[in-house]
Amino acid sequence: MDKLIISDEGYPGTNEFLAFSEKSSHDQISALVKAVGNNCIVSGMEVSGSNLTTGWLIYNNELLPFESSVVGTTIVIVETTVSGGYDVADDGNFRTVLPIWKTRVAKFGNPGDADVVASFAYNLLTRV
Repeated sequence: MDKLIISDEGYPGTNEFLAFSEKSSHDQISALVKAVGNNCIVSGMEVSGSNLTTGWLIYNNELLPFESSVVGTTIVIVETTVSGGYDVADDGNFRTVLPIWKTRVAKFGNPGDADVVASFAYNLLTRV
């Protein structure tokens, strides 16, 4: 298993460091997802009043957090991209705006809503 080594001197803030960090966790989580199965509820997502509580699900071989929402028939996956300024000219001005990261969350919703990248029927999921 890959392991990040952190010394008392800190760590180098490079793209290679970030790529290593992402790949290390991604590969291990992907292996566990494949072992658990696809299109299933991993934890949480219990009915509480008219809502389904927070939890985790696997859809299309992706482990996703589920955001508590009013129970419906369609689950949507919402993707949010966060952007920030970069000083590409090395002149102290952060004029170039580029994506920094994206997050994905599943919840009940309307497939036509903004930022929805996928949707599926709630009854497609089975509980592990």
